[in-house]
Amino acid sequence: MNTQHTIKAIAIAILSVTFLASCEKETVIDSNSLPKTAQEFITTHFAGQSIVSIVNEKEFLESSYEVSLSEGFNLNFNRKGECTKIDGNEKRVPDSTLEQKIIEYVENNYTPAFVTNWEKETVGQSVELSNDIELLFNEKGEFTRIDN
Repeated sequence: MNTQHTIKAIAIAILSVTFLASCEKETVIDSNSLPKTAQEFITTHFAGQSIVSIVNEKEFLESSYEVSLSEGFNLNFNRKGECTKIDGNEKRVPDSTLEQKIIEYVENNYTPAFVTNWEKETVGQSVELSNDIELLFNEKGEFTRIDN
């Protein structure tokens, strides 16, 4: 009797893993398949840069986009085309993508450092500076703390 339960449990585990793996899918797409909001964000804030690649990640019911640009920036967008992450790869993230309060806080407290990464968190947002300090801000762009 215990052997049958063990076999059933193993079978269910294998099926569950197979199902979960099949729910995750990455597809390379062209820029026309990127949500209009994301296209406009790139055109507005990264003028002169071309799109190198776009990967559409589908995981369960969620969909997101990873965009690589010609000057080394990597951007993430949610299914609505809202930017959720900017990785500057050690380059300065354009000020136009950041809230004014964040720009002012960094300039007033960490000059000559600048923002190299920005990410929208579940609650608030985080930035990484060129001196490797990570700062956390609330949804309004107000400083909350240094992240260790």
